[in-house]
Amino acid sequence: MASVTILLLNGDEVKLYGGQITMAEIKVAAAKKLGAYAPEIKICLESGDQLPGPDHRYVFTEPATPITTIAMKRECEMDERFWVTAMNAHAIAEDMTGATEAVGEIPREALDRLLGRYVETGFANTVNVLLGAGANANYQARGWHNVLTLATFHGHAKIVIALLGAGANAKLDTALTMAAFKGDTEIAIALLGARANVNHKKHNSDTALTLATRGGHLHTVNALLEAGANANHKKYDFETPLTLAAWNGHAKIVIALLRAGADTAHKKCDSDTALSMATRNGHVKTVYALRCYMFI
Repeated sequence: MASVTILLLNGDEVKLYGGQITMAEIKVAAAKKLGAYAPEIKICLESGDQLPGPDHRYVFTEPATPITTIAMKRECEMDERFWVTAMNAHAIAEDMTGATEAVGEIPREALDRLLGRYVETGFANTVNVLLGAGANANYQARGWHNVLTLATFHGHAKIVIALLGAGANAKLDTALTMAAFKGDTEIAIALLGARANVNHKKHNSDTALTLATRGGHLHTVNALLEAGANANHKKYDFETPLTLAAWNGHAKIVIALLRAGADTAHKKCDSDTALSMATRNGHVKTVYALRCYMFI
């Protein structure tokens, strides 16, 4: 029968026995013993070589080596050790039964901080467990990010949907412009469904539509237009979604904007039109689309 010896930095020793001992089991046992962050556990072979992992932190190998030394980096404060017990290991293994049991031991004031961690790392099931236990869906995670904008920034659509379902309503408009910039249509649609302002203007007068148009994100543009985005929004320099699309040669987006009522005669402050810009940049398909529409 295989066994794994876990040597902890505080001198404690944990042994596990079994034919197929997994790294997730090792991390749970170590975390319960020491109360440190499981993702910071480093798994080493007898030779001293570190096992490879998908992000140099999470290591998956089955079966485990007969003797494994685990050095654990203790980053948590002494008064926080008890609430991080095994949550990380359960999240890695997507063990929701274990995660639910672990979250039951976490004080209310610590749930929000844990939520911020798991939103960023993308463990959707664990986020659901934390939200179900009462974590704040509008928690200000770090810097100017709350958990909703953090999930949007990292492209975690399932987590965005979970947060919205749990009542997230802060910074909806900011999250929408972020999703539009990244071309994340699924997240944009979810935010629009939660009543984000489709025509919200950033400090530089960009809207979700101008950002999606500039980036060439056709599906996102279509979703925004269907939600009522202003196809003739004028930025501070009189740039419009149509002139942006024409300048960048996004012919399919030009067609979508024209169908939504974009003004082909609009002139920028330098008297440029969408047609003159597309012509100057040699975007043949865009020029063709504009001319066909103008002379219908």
